Amino acid sequence: MANAIAIIGWVTLGLIISVAMRRPLVEMAAGAVVSLLRPFKAGDFVRFAAQVGLVEEIRFNRSLLRLPDNRRVYVRNSLLVRNNL
Repeated sequence: MANAIAIIGWVTLGLIISVAMRRPLVEMAAGAVVSLLRPFKAGDFVRFAAQVGLVEEIRFNRSLLRLPDNRRVYVRNSLLVRNNL
């Protein structure tokens, strides 16, 4: 009986950790895609959601874009990769 409770506890802990790590892992994967495949580069115009922006800087987990109204925003690479590949 004690072994069954321990197993259930470890499975539950594993599920909690996997759910908590989902977003950071997705962001790391998107950063790897941007670094390796280079679907866009600084100076490119990209479309994401309902926005268009000029890529000014690319980092591992996010990119800096300049919007048409001259605002500068950081956008997660996972959003850009999903909308531009």
